[in-house]
Amino acid sequence: MDYGVGRARAPGTCGEFVQGSVGGVDLLISCPIGWYAEAVVWLEKGDGPISVASPLPAGGGRKALEALRRTLDYVGADVSGVLRINSPLPPGKGLGSSTADIVATVHAALRALGREMSPEEVARVALSVEPSDGVMFPGLVLLDHRRGTTMRPLGAPPPMGCLVLDLGGEVATEEFNRRADLAELNARKEPEVRRALKLILRGLDRGDPWLVGEGATISALAHQSILPRQGLEEIVGESERFGAYGVVAAHSGTVVGVLLPPDGATAKHGGEVFAAKGFRVLGWVQVVPGGAR
Repeated sequence: MDYGVGRARAPGTCGEFVQGSVGGVDLLISCPIGWYAEAVVWLEKGDGPISVASPLPAGGGRKALEALRRTLDYVGADVSGVLRINSPLPPGKGLGSSTADIVATVHAALRALGREMSPEEVARVALSVEPSDGVMFPGLVLLDHRRGTTMRPLGAPPPMGCLVLDLGGEVATEEFNRRADLAELNARKEPEVRRALKLILRGLDRGDPWLVGEGATISALAHQSILPRQGLEEIVGESERFGAYGVVAAHSGTVVGVLLPPDGATAKHGGEVFAAKGFRVLGWVQVVPGGAR
């Protein structure tokens, strides 16, 4: 009996460089970071169940199992299988845990089958389960994270590190995306989103982390009108004092990232500063291109 094992990793995110709506289209550019969810999928031919090898991560694990079933349906594979996920990414923080689980699972299944799918196809599978981050694309992507009407590859991010802070609590992404007032509030902040997006696209085109950081900060502050985060303005002000490129935030989560040069020379100092001010420091990590590993 034919049997295949596939393994894949996908990065989490420290929120989004920008998120909002432009002309009524929901858009985001995720900020992928070097913390990864890993999926292992065992498949064998035959009509049987899809089960789990161990308890799946809360929230995202259930969605990853559904994405696995939809992937097998999409490629027309008549198989049974087992899924295991290992992830350091907690849910409800804006670290992209669900999408990382889903993307890793889809690619693990494809590798077990000896098949391939384009990033656009993976995105459609992910979006069929829930609104998604853009980490299935190599580099960065401008993505309509609800309907997939926009999928514009943007290339790799400039070299940057990210000091990740957690402002506390959790945000249920599904509930956030169901808010009845969300479309109206996004429309109100559209001028700031357009300004942020222009700076970020120019920064990516030039490989300029200062422009990317400036745009990310604009988007993070503009989103305070939708999801206020106590302490964000203080983080922005303090970051400017020790030379950060800018601040990136989870637009439906609780994490904030201070964007710094990748060598980490100022990260230790920054971590000490923010810890002394009572902020929870989750760690120092590199900003990375998206795509499965």
